[in-house]
Amino acid sequence: MQIAVWLCLVSAMLAAPGLASEHFKDVPKEHWAAESVDKLAEMGVVKGYPDSTFRGDKPVTRYELATVLRRFIEYMRESWKPIAEGNKQDSPAEARSDSQSTTKQDQDPIAFLRDGGFLAEDSVLLQEDKNKPVTVDQLAQALATVAAKLTEERVPVSQ
Repeated sequence: MQIAVWLCLVSAMLAAPGLASEHFKDVPKEHWAAESVDKLAEMGVVKGYPDSTFRGDKPVTRYELATVLRRFIEYMRESWKPIAEGNKQDSPAEARSDSQSTTKQDQDPIAFLRDGGFLAEDSVLLQEDKNKPVTVDQLAQALATVAAKLTEERVPVSQ
């Protein structure tokens, strides 16, 4: 599956308009996903490769998907913190980078998702081969589970 397909799904959840600033040399401004790629890069959700490429035509592995989902969850959680409590960082991405810890959970995005309840018990992301590409169905299941859990965290069901 191509990165551009799941990127559109995630960006649809964000509804984030903006102009592409070409964070990645292989994503031209006129590309249909350029705005979404740019916004996710600004948020710190996608980082690309060391050679400044995004490689949107490359299949996404289970580990890469888990990494992006973890960054998205961290971004959303940070963005929910009220400014009144003294959280006056410029952006959730900057706040997150200032407070990185070195726990095992932070180092392994799959463990982060599993331990946080963001993966279904039968999720393929929990299977051994982390380098296997995800399918559209697997992506949809992971996104649905993450969206449901984030919604539950943000709007708790009253007893």
